[in-house]
Amino acid sequence: MSKLPASRSIFFCTLLGLSAILAATNPKETVYAEHVSTQFQEQLEQHICREAGFLHITCSSLLQASQSDIESFIKDGTKRKSFAIFSLYETELFIVPFSPPYQLKAIGIFGQFYFHDEKKLILEKKDLFDSMPKNKI
Repeated sequence: MSKLPASRSIFFCTLLGLSAILAATNPKETVYAEHVSTQFQEQLEQHICREAGFLHITCSSLLQASQSDIESFIKDGTKRKSFAIFSLYETELFIVPFSPPYQLKAIGIFGQFYFHDEKKLILEKKDLFDSMPKNKI
């Protein structure tokens, strides 16, 4: 039986070690939901609550109180495809009735999330309200 050359052994050990690290740091769906809900809440705080005038504190308090509901909302709209060393996440959030869903796509690897379109994380007032059906009088 022939022995593998030292360079091949080192290569396979490195590959095995890297695969183990990737598998151990593949983020779970709950971590993804926490991350997205935190980003979502920060955006709502920045774009909606700050413009609420004297109701700003009430708006912020409501967001804090509804954190678990927001996470649940995100979990319900998320599909995860795990490939052991990384995961793909697709999220569809129906924020405004009768409008297209708000879509996010991300890859989770090394305990981090990388979003397909970073701009998608930024909610703007126009995103929330421009897609609402208009009443024609």
